Amino acid sequence: MRKKLTYAAIFLGSMLLIGTNLYFLCAFLGKKYTEATEYYEPGAQFSMFKPHLSGVKKMGYITNKNLSREKSDGIWLQAQYYLAPTILMPTQLSPTDVTIKDFKYEYNIIDATTVQYGVAIFRRTDPILIANNEYGQALVQRRMNPLLPGQKGSQ
Repeated sequence: MRKKLTYAAIFLGSMLLIGTNLYFLCAFLGKKYTEATEYYEPGAQFSMFKPHLSGVKKMGYITNKNLSREKSDGIWLQAQYYLAPTILMPTQLSPTDVTIKDFKYEYNIIDATTVQYGVAIFRRTDPILIANNEYGQALVQRRMNPLLPGQKGSQ
């Protein structure tokens, strides 16, 4: 009789242990597969620019970053993807010297490697800032009568 009680106690203890393990396994798997995983759409850093570009067919993308296939980080392609159907026309500047005097398109994205380079572009072209993001990119609009460097005018 004692042997049967010992076996019954071992059996019940084992079932309790197995049941507890199954409960925690199901809870873990349920949580793992029901949690929403964060998904970032390519080019999402340009999301604050999109509302300002309704009706814009072409715009400029001004950068001093390397846009070649081998060395590019793909940020221009991400911008092109996210801001479609607006077509981005890239202009690659010298990595060190700001050589731009005016923008070809009314709307442009400035994507500079450093803050100093971006400020230099702003000083040379005098655009209207529409929006910017925490990644150092800015959406600007060309002034209708831009001031050339050295000219004085009312602002």
